[in-house]
Amino acid sequence: MTTRARALRQLGAAAAVTLAVTTAGVLVGPVASGTTLTAGNDAVETAAADEAGDTLSTEVRAPSVPLPDVANQRYADFTAGEDLPDGARVFNSGGNRSGMALAGGVLGHGAAEAAAAGFVETKLEGEVRSLGARVRFAGPASGSVALVGWQTSLVEADRKGTETPATGLRLVASPGQWELSVVQGGDVDVIANGTYVDAGGAVTFEVRRSGSELFVADPTGLVTSVTDKRAARLKGPWASWGLTETGPEQVPASIEAVWAG
Repeated sequence: MTTRARALRQLGAAAAVTLAVTTAGVLVGPVASGTTLTAGNDAVETAAADEAGDTLSTEVRAPSVPLPDVANQRYADFTAGEDLPDGARVFNSGGNRSGMALAGGVLGHGAAEAAAAGFVETKLEGEVRSLGARVRFAGPASGSVALVGWQTSLVEADRKGTETPATGLRLVASPGQWELSVVQGGDVDVIANGTYVDAGGAVTFEVRRSGSELFVADPTGLVTSVTDKRAARLKGPWASWGLTETGPEQVPASIEAVWAG
């Protein structure tokens, strides 16, 4: 069964931090409730290590703490009329009325007719260390946006009918919340999550990696850092930005700008 066909399966229920899911769960959005992080300056919370001892710590930092310095290799502002990033390729699960495309100054896709996902990917020179996007959600019933640094190409996996690629850097965000996870062998392990006050309008998310440490900057500027061995072990050069919906009840979000380094 191809990646595209598997993405149409029903999402699996999940209540634990570590869980096995179908490809739909890997691609389509938040899959579990992990460690809830309070959005307070200098608050610190240690995440429980998983069985392999990969997740070492989680902490919430003040907005003044700088992110690791990573130069952009790709940047595209669609609201300014720019095209997709150099080398871009598109994956569509087939669950939307139309696939990922630029229209009206944003990157988006058609209404979901089932569990659905669409991604734009590009291969960087070296492993992905930074991913960001400026997004507009479609109200409380909005779908999600995903920023993922795959080990190998998602488009090639779809073409060959092989397993969804592994990643040590997967950020999925929806109105008022986000979650950070790693994916290996079809298993999604949520290593951190958080909430923010959604004031509407365009919002920006960014995730950066330095070795085994991941840094998530939410729309308010609050930075969450997570140390997990798999962030380095599952690194790869394929930067991707996606839109996902769990079904027709969700309205697709849209992406105004993307960047990666």
